[in-house]
Amino acid sequence: MSYLSFEFAVFFTLFVSVYWTLGVRFRCQRGLLILAGFLLYGSVNEWFAVLLALYSVFIYASGRWIASGSRSKWPAAACISLAVLNLAFFKNFAVLRESLGSTLTGLGVSSSVPDIILPVGLSFYTFASITYLVAVYRDHSKVRSLPDVACYMSFFPTIIMGPIIPSDCFFSQLDGKRELGDQNRAAVLVILAIFKIMICANCLENYADNILSSPESYSTLTLFTAINAYAVELFCNFSGFINLVTAAALILGFNLPENFNMPYTAVSVQDFWKRWHMTLCDFIMRYIYFPLGGSRCSLPRTIFNLFAAFIISGLWHGCTLNFVIWGAMHGAGVAFNHLNRKFGFVSVPAWAGRLLTYLYVTAAWVPFRAESTEEAWSFVRAFFTNLSFEASGETLAVLASLAIWWVVYPRLGSAVGRLVSWQERVPLALKPVTVTAAVLILVSAMPGTMPGLIYAGF
Repeated sequence: MSYLSFEFAVFFTLFVSVYWTLGVRFRCQRGLLILAGFLLYGSVNEWFAVLLALYSVFIYASGRWIASGSRSKWPAAACISLAVLNLAFFKNFAVLRESLGSTLTGLGVSSSVPDIILPVGLSFYTFASITYLVAVYRDHSKVRSLPDVACYMSFFPTIIMGPIIPSDCFFSQLDGKRELGDQNRAAVLVILAIFKIMICANCLENYADNILSSPESYSTLTLFTAINAYAVELFCNFSGFINLVTAAALILGFNLPENFNMPYTAVSVQDFWKRWHMTLCDFIMRYIYFPLGGSRCSLPRTIFNLFAAFIISGLWHGCTLNFVIWGAMHGAGVAFNHLNRKFGFVSVPAWAGRLLTYLYVTAAWVPFRAESTEEAWSFVRAFFTNLSFEASGETLAVLASLAIWWVVYPRLGSAVGRLVSWQERVPLALKPVTVTAAVLILVSAMPGTMPGLIYAGF
C-alpha cells in the first residue's frame, strides 16, 4: 500500500480514530502501532512482514544478550555485524545470484538460483536497530521488551524511507504521555508533501527522465537543465515524503527528528551534509566517522576518515562503482572544506559558495542517478562533446523555472511557519474543508501517473 494512495488515507484515518479512542481507553496504543506497522509493511509483500518479525526477535534477543553480559564489546560487535551482514546480503543478492549462477553453470549444474526482492526500508530499520544495540551496550538498563522492540522496528511513519529515529528518541516518546500533535502543522505538511511529490517532482521527472537515460542525443544546455531538474526532483520527492510521515507521526503523538534544512542554500559541501538527509549524516558521523577517530587524529588520518565515511555512505545506497564515485566526490568536497578551513586556500562570498556548492552537488548526482558507470560516463562525454546551446522550448521553460526557483528558494525557509499561522486563523469548522480542497486540487493537477518514492529503493 503506497503512502500516497487513497487506500492509505482511508486506512490512516480509521486507524487514528481507533488509536485515540480505544487505544487510550484500553491502553493498547503500543499494540495498535505494532499491528498497523506489520499490516502496512506486509501489504507491500507478505514476506517482508515475516522478515521484519524475525529481525525484531533477533534484535530483541541481541539486546538481552548484550545487557546480560559484562562490559565486553564482543556481544555488541557480533550482533551489529550480523545486522550489517543481513543488510549486505539483501543489498548484494543480485550480484551474488549472478555469480552463483555462473559458478553452477561452470560446474555443469543447470539449477537456477531463485531471485529475492530487497525488502523496502531494510536499510532504515537496520540503522535504527544499530542505534538501539549501541545504546544497550553503553547502558544495559536501556534494554527493552520484545513488544517495544517490535514497535520500534515496525513504526510505520519511518520504516520505508526514514528519517532514522534513534532508539532513545523513540522510546522516550513511547514511554511518555502522548497527545495529538499540532494538527495545523500536520495539515500544512500534508499539503506541502503532495505539492512537492505529485506536482514538482512529477513534472521534473517527466522532463528529465528520458534525457538522462539517453544523454548522447542532447546538447550541453539540455543536459545541464536535465541534471539540475533531477537535483530538484530528488529533493522534492524525498523531502516531500518526510513532510508526509512527519505529519503522520505528529497525529500519532510523536515528533520525528529533522531530516532536511534548506540543503540547497549550503555554502559548502560540509554545510550541505548538515542540511541534507540529516539523520543519515548523523548516523554516519556517530557510528562510523567518530569510531574511526574523527578529526581527533593526524591530518592525513582525518582525511582518510572522511573519505571512508562518505564511501561507506555511498555503498549504503548501492554496492556499485557509481555510488563509490558519488561518495568519494562528497568525501573530496568535505575534505577540501576541512583543509581550506585549516589553511585558508581560498575565500569566496556566501553567494558564490552557495552557487559552487550547488553545482558541485548537482554534478555528483550524475553517478548517483545513473544505472551504471557506462551511463554516467555517457552523460559526461555527451556534456563535453555535444557543445551546443540549442534547446527546445520545453527545456528553456524548465531552465527558466529552475533559475527562478534558485533565486526564490532561500526565502522559503519560513514558509511552513507562515502557512501554519494562516491555517491557525481558519475557523475550526472550515479547517477540514480547506485541507480537503487543497489536496483534491493538487491531486487533480498532477501530471502523469502517481510518482514513485526514489529513496524507497535504498
